[in-house]
Amino acid sequence: KRDWSSDVCSSDLVYGYAYFPNGGNQFLDYQTVSVDPGDTASVSWSVTPPVISGEITGTFTLTGSPLDQAYISAYASAGSGSTSLSANGSYTIPSLAAGNYYMYAYAYFNGYQSYLQLRDSSFSPNRNPTVATGPTPVDISASTASIGGKVTLTGTRTLSHTSYSNVAAQGTYGTSTGGGYASTPINTSTGAYSFVVTDGSWSPYNFFFQFSDSNPATYLSEYLYFYDYQSLNSPLAVGAGETVTKN
Repeated sequence: KRDWSSDVCSSDLVYGYAYFPNGGNQFLDYQTVSVDPGDTASVSWSVTPPVISGEITGTFTLTGSPLDQAYISAYASAGSGSTSLSANGSYTIPSLAAGNYYMYAYAYFNGYQSYLQLRDSSFSPNRNPTVATGPTPVDISASTASIGGKVTLTGTRTLSHTSYSNVAAQGTYGTSTGGGYASTPINTSTGAYSFVVTDGSWSPYNFFFQFSDSNPATYLSEYLYFYDYQSLNSPLAVGAGETVTKN
């Protein structure tokens, strides 16, 4: 149930999760709700607590860059689960209902500044395990590399006018880095940036610039997304432990 207080008639998608004492959870599917100003709309779901019978277990091994924290999660229509590690080792996602899951693993580096979502090929045997009764093994491993350089912003505003800037890269679809994604801040004083990625081919192409100005006659706060499709279509090859420069 949600009370809409806006003065405009609203039509929205409503969804959620139900969490049960046995550790299971259930996705509450999307429903469209339309309400007039001042009205209250009631939304109902009928759910049955899932039978908890399985877990996903394995080893997490990331070689190369020092790790701040890693997070591993699994999602299915029957529920979800997650866990975290601060170093290489064994992991367990417990209390899972039977079903087909999709897994994610991502890690933070450089004082939680750099983010890396691990590629499809990092999961063995795959990132789509079928959980039944007992443990389902999925090992996760990768070797890291680095892409760094300098971003230069020219024109009426430069990086010095931004309060925060960021660059992102993605792994090349159809290769060993497919499904991988990385992001890192840009130093607004020097333009320097440095990604942690896995070995393989990567494309730094997605830029975010947050501009701030205290003078309302100029602007107060604006942001700009910039997509460099030339770089997206010309990926960089990076070997394990290697640093590649892209300005």
